[in-house]
Amino acid sequence: MQMTETPPQSEQRQHQQVYRVEASTDLSVSQVAEHLEHLAFPSLRQRTQTHCLDGPLQAVAVTCQGDAIGLVLAHGTPNKSEAEIVSLYVRRDHRGRGLSRALLTGIERLLARQGHKRVRLAYRSDWPAAPIVERRLRQLEWTPPKANLMLGKFSASEVAESWKS
Repeated sequence: MQMTETPPQSEQRQHQQVYRVEASTDLSVSQVAEHLEHLAFPSLRQRTQTHCLDGPLQAVAVTCQGDAIGLVLAHGTPNKSEAEIVSLYVRRDHRGRGLSRALLTGIERLLARQGHKRVRLAYRSDWPAAPIVERRLRQLEWTPPKANLMLGKFSASEVAESWKS
C-alpha cells in the first residue's frame, strides 16, 4: 500500500511526501526491541517485563523517505482465536495525516489473512491520545471500548485506615 500526501498550499514545500505501508510477520520480541523500540508505544521493553509475549509479533510499519515513522505491533494466540495490538505509534511530526488509520487497517488485514478471528486493543483512558484512538476505532467500525480494569492510587496510611473500619 502506498499513500501520497500533498502538503497544504500554505506550506512552502515544493514536493510531496510519499508514505509506504509495509507488513512484516513472525518477528521476535528481541528483534523489534532492538531495532524498533523507538516506535513502540507503550514501550515494548516495559511491556515484556509485566506481560508474557510468547511467540512472534506481527508488524505493519509506515516509512517516509526510507525512515520508519509509524508502527503497529500485534501478538496473536496460537489457536488464532484472537490477536492483541500491543503497540501503536506515529511519530509526532507525521500525525494528523491518516497514518494510524493506515496502520490499523494494515494490521487488521494481515491478521485476517493469517486466520485470526478477532483483534483487540487495550489502552489507558487517561492517556492524552485516548480520544484520538477512540475516534479512529469508531471510524474503522470497531466495537465501542469497555472499561475492563479500574486503577486507583492510595497512600499506605489510607489503606491502613480503611482496614480499621
